[in-house]
Amino acid sequence: MQNWRQFETYMPEGMKKLFSGEYSWKMPGDAVTEVTAPVPVHLPPRFIQDTEKYSSQAKLHPLGGGRFLIDGYVAGVPFPNPQDPDRGAKILYDTWYRYQPWVETGEVGNAEIDRYGNVTNAVVSEVNYKLSHISDVGQPATYPGGAGIFTVANLVVEQPEQSKYTTNLVIVPDDLMKDQENYVFLPSLRRSLRLSTVARCSPLVGGDYTPDDINLLNIQMPNFTTKSLGDRKILMVVHAKNPIISSTRQSEFVRLTTPPLMWPRPEYAKWEVRDAYVIDIRPSASYAHGYCYSRRVLYVDKETFQPQWADLYDANGKLWKTGPALNFTQPVPGGGEAVVVPAGAWYELWDLENGHASVSVPMQLAKFGSEVPARYINLQRYAAPAGLDQVMQ
Repeated sequence: MQNWRQFETYMPEGMKKLFSGEYSWKMPGDAVTEVTAPVPVHLPPRFIQDTEKYSSQAKLHPLGGGRFLIDGYVAGVPFPNPQDPDRGAKILYDTWYRYQPWVETGEVGNAEIDRYGNVTNAVVSEVNYKLSHISDVGQPATYPGGAGIFTVANLVVEQPEQSKYTTNLVIVPDDLMKDQENYVFLPSLRRSLRLSTVARCSPLVGGDYTPDDINLLNIQMPNFTTKSLGDRKILMVVHAKNPIISSTRQSEFVRLTTPPLMWPRPEYAKWEVRDAYVIDIRPSASYAHGYCYSRRVLYVDKETFQPQWADLYDANGKLWKTGPALNFTQPVPGGGEAVVVPAGAWYELWDLENGHASVSVPMQLAKFGSEVPARYINLQRYAAPAGLDQVMQ
């Protein structure tokens, strides 16, 4: 707290607010933020090769009103050197199509904190698929049986007992003009429900994140406009060290973070000043009515195209939620390394208006590709609505 203003230039807006003490969520006086030199990330060779091979084919198709759809995208980064015109939209699509293994599993421990400091814990297991535009060794560009689907997230509550088996299934079609599908399985009813598209602002697994906040970016792309706010050097955590908790006991979260804000301790998360794209994402005029956020500002790591911090603004343009992805890397089968998202990642989100917070910390290292247990290589069970009927079997 004594010298934070020396680093203010490198902070996302939300981080500055936490240090300034303007909100109930504020930086603890004894919190330490250690800054180190940036460390390169070696992306998988196949992903780099696909970028070199296919990026010249990707084009933006205007939809009107500042909205764009992408044409000709195959794999890799569509716009590896995004320039004007429409630079913001190009960075957005680079972020959307950043590297993700074709299958990934993990388990996270969640802490949901209310305005009175009460903490509700949960353990959530994840199965995530990327079924189109795959850049993994030994896999086709489209996984068999996955045609028409881009990604799938299957989130199952394992603890507490009263919520066990509650499941969220989010299916993102490859055709971005189609609505994403969001299902929830409720064990009390022994059935699943398909949520309305207007439920994109509803809490996900009981926390402060919404379906649109998965991995800090899971929006309906053609319904938004994007503006580049320029390039900056931003404090980011890309190489967190051993951020694994053994249980959801409060002592485990406190071991990694400084309460009550749950700010990451330097033993586990050192901040790098990294080159970043900053983009401002807003719902189009026709989509804005009833949508939860008036704007989403993302701070995107230039090297990996991973969004590393999000500032979310309410309908009146006031900063509402803010928080980082505290990433770390793991080797990928076939060479290179991946920033560990979505399964097994460390995320924190502070609701500045309501005094809530959501903290998600991995309980095991994520497994990729051939490391994933064979039972999860089952699209009918884990990537389709029909599979929700088997949750309690």
